[in-house]
Amino acid sequence: MRPSRLGVWVAGLLLIQPIHAGAPARDRDRAIGMLTQALQLSPGNEDVRRDLRQLLRDGFPVVAASETLDTLQKGLYENAWQRKEFEVPAPAPALPARACLTSGLLFSPVVPMRDPVRARLPLDQLEVGLRFNRACYAYLFDPTSATWRLRVRLFYVSESLIDVELRPLVEQLAQAFVQMVLVGRDEFGLRTRFAADEVVTVWVSHSGPARAEQHATAPGHLFFYSATTSRAPLEWLREVAHEYGHLALPSLGGFVKAEEPYATGHLGEALLLTRLALAPQTLGFSVPMAELKLLADRRRQAAMEAFRLAGPRAPLTDDTGEAGMSYLTAFAMHVLAQHGPLAMKELLATLSTAIGDTPVARTSDLFTAYEKWARAQEAITLNELATVAEGAPLMRWVFVPTTKFTLTLNPASEANAAGTISFLSGTTRLSTDGFVVNAGAETPLVIHGMLARSGWFQLLITINAGPKPVRVNGLRIAATRPP
Repeated sequence: MRPSRLGVWVAGLLLIQPIHAGAPARDRDRAIGMLTQALQLSPGNEDVRRDLRQLLRDGFPVVAASETLDTLQKGLYENAWQRKEFEVPAPAPALPARACLTSGLLFSPVVPMRDPVRARLPLDQLEVGLRFNRACYAYLFDPTSATWRLRVRLFYVSESLIDVELRPLVEQLAQAFVQMVLVGRDEFGLRTRFAADEVVTVWVSHSGPARAEQHATAPGHLFFYSATTSRAPLEWLREVAHEYGHLALPSLGGFVKAEEPYATGHLGEALLLTRLALAPQTLGFSVPMAELKLLADRRRQAAMEAFRLAGPRAPLTDDTGEAGMSYLTAFAMHVLAQHGPLAMKELLATLSTAIGDTPVARTSDLFTAYEKWARAQEAITLNELATVAEGAPLMRWVFVPTTKFTLTLNPASEANAAGTISFLSGTTRLSTDGFVVNAGAETPLVIHGMLARSGWFQLLITINAGPKPVRVNGLRIAATRPP
């Protein structure tokens, strides 16, 4: 039976009082949903309109049905803004996701709003460029519940106050953040852990120096200053990845001598942009994909080389400056390149569980989490190897979780070749096996080996004879099972 107009409105009204007493956001969302139903049934009911506006003083709902957003747009706000739907491209082979944002004249919940850093300042002491009177909300669609989930809310200043139109840029930022949230969630299992209701809150101002930050006194809030200062599209995207990393990654920090005490911003750039480069396109800021892929490749190669030179658990593990932060990022990129995003996803989940949401993890904790993860695997696969030629050996750091192992690799060459595979600890060669590559053959090479201990080793692949380079494809190390 269809509920009466009065019944729906009263049901929503009864939810309002506990909400104002500090009830969870889901109760506020439910009340907004019920009151929008009442507004559909009784469009001219001023009591319903008043109660809806009262609830919306805390912002748009975190979870909403399509009908709720449509009624807010057409029934309450009378099309002063539009719900703009768009697809969010994801790294291949994932399918794109559905998203939407509010586009148009949408006032902030309280006019004007103060950002949390300046919440106690009297209005007359607040410069015009920090009197936030406009809002934009961006949602991702959840097909499981058939609802829209708020992922980013942005506040900015209207053109009438500052003679600058920020809305197009704000909507670009909204799209870029939605895509970054999607990549973080699907590729690495990230959630916006350090933000209320797991929603990114962004304050966009034309004032101040051209930079973005998360202020120490306002955790979970991001600030983009001097928004009208020209930036390259790739720089905007880098800033979005950097700042989102602070909100979503486990608290890897302790870098008290660096410009930032946490590595999560730089790590966010490294991980998120590397995977985003595999998507068909970027949203918000139209970065040419060739340019993004080139940046991602250069960063990955530099990180791999840095880790190769330093080695695991090097003295930089305890460094609290920029060098230590770069070392942590290099190791993380080594894991991503060698094992793929699923391994990094599992590693970050393990690290998050181990340290919780508040304590700070160190670089040594990342190594411990990785070694624990590696020991739990049936086999360790290294995806990122290279071409080996006579006189140009290939060296990679590998963690061997067992003393007896079976090593499998797929060498390929246009000509016959012969070489050796060795495990080194420092300058000591612990194990060496020879192999032969037949021209054009794709037969996997299998070597059974034994080491005195498990742990980190240098894997050295050398070509002793062969006129053509040998491409070493995915290498797999598995524990040798007893017969």
